[in-house]
Amino acid sequence: MTNEQDRTGNNRARTATSGDGERPTRHHHPVEEFAESTPPVTEAAVENLGGLQPHVIDPGMSDASIQRGTGKSWDAWFNILDSWGAATRSHKQIAAHLIEAHQLTGWWAQGLTVGYERARGRRAFHERTDGFSVSVSKTFPVSVERLYAAFTDEVTRDRWLAPGTLRARSTREHRTAHFDIAADGARLGAFFTAKTADKSSVVLEIERLDSAGGVEPARAQWKERLAALAAVLNAPG
Repeated sequence: MTNEQDRTGNNRARTATSGDGERPTRHHHPVEEFAESTPPVTEAAVENLGGLQPHVIDPGMSDASIQRGTGKSWDAWFNILDSWGAATRSHKQIAAHLIEAHQLTGWWAQGLTVGYERARGRRAFHERTDGFSVSVSKTFPVSVERLYAAFTDEVTRDRWLAPGTLRARSTREHRTAHFDIAADGARLGAFFTAKTADKSSVVLEIERLDSAGGVEPARAQWKERLAALAAVLNAPG
């Protein structure tokens, strides 16, 4: 087995054992199969390419992370994708190509596709195919069961969040909870992690924001709400 095969095989194994796969910031969603068959670009072809196109904006994930996770740098992937014609392909087509031709997992294919689209000016920072998104997180000195209940039990939730703010969509006990945000049509995903028996954390991903201008207000709003939740959970009795 080659080093490249070993690396991609290990990535697939980690993805298969990482749980529900719903975490946005590990973000994210496997792509449906793309019917068009496209040959992989060879390393020789990459080396023969001319200069790189300039990045319009930063792709988001560090070069070290991409190199560690995929075996190639951002610049190498940009050359590969440019040579293949990614500039004229859809998000779905690019991600499917990375899975099929380069044996990446769905998670890395999505991350590379989003980074490529950002760098080439096709996608703004925080932008996804269904709008804009932002994440906030906080650790609490309580069990994951209690933290999860603070979101899913309506009586408890109403103590730190205005009643009617969220409408439940789906849950996985002590792991995830998904809601509609009633006021603006956005969605909120809550992802819970048990750190110890009496310490846990939650990552909130606010999705389907209408514009980039909604990102920072949403971040501030939900950071403030998590602070309010902390006050409730830390209250005596």
